[in-house]
Amino acid sequence: MANLDDVRWTFCLADVETAGNALRVRAFLRDVVEPALSALDADIERWANTTEGGAPFAHADAKELLRSTTEAFCLSIHALFERQLRRWVSGCVVSLGASPERIGRARNKNLNNLDQLMREVRGVPLRTFDSYPDLLRLQTLANACRHGDGDAAQDVYKQFPELWPPAVTIPAQPMPGQSMIHVPPLPPSFDSIVVPRQWLRDFVDAVAWFWEDVEYVHCNSLIDGNPSVSHRLATLRQARAGRPSP
Repeated sequence: MANLDDVRWTFCLADVETAGNALRVRAFLRDVVEPALSALDADIERWANTTEGGAPFAHADAKELLRSTTEAFCLSIHALFERQLRRWVSGCVVSLGASPERIGRARNKNLNNLDQLMREVRGVPLRTFDSYPDLLRLQTLANACRHGDGDAAQDVYKQFPELWPPAVTIPAQPMPGQSMIHVPPLPPSFDSIVVPRQWLRDFVDAVAWFWEDVEYVHCNSLIDGNPSVSHRLATLRQARAGRPSP
């Protein structure tokens, strides 16, 4: 697989139009997600330290609200990225390899399908980007958050069983005269999943890094020697070097 440092691609206006995507998703985390979760933390702490008769129930409700709100923010981050991604891929297809079939794929398919489409149109699959595994994780979890129990939730459970609290197994007691019946364990309900808050930050990093890498390849592909482009390229290269290892 190609290394992003070696990728050069044809100029496309869609690349320029992605400017600001990374800033927008980071602003969403900073100005919306973090303040909302902090407010819920404060609410949980307040009920935990209250001696009113209904406080235990209010405390449990507040904790459940935090859990479901974290899921909702996972969905929101994915929706924000998905719109950005489809807009960019559609722009690339229209400019560099338009066909009704490709335009339809760009506007309707998921990350896995767009990976192949970008290989066709620009010669570089999306999986070349460093943040692709985290973006796949975001897509998998968001799909389950959207649909709840079902195939999507089972996919998440197979990959990340640690997101569920330990199951409490109560052995079945046969009726007198009956033999023990073995019942295979079922996947837990998606309603009990606990998405780590750090995952939201990881997802935002992955989205922001993806768009910064699009800009990195774009700048690296320009050959006019513009000083401002060279300066921006050096800044992006330094930022890439400072990212944590996968």
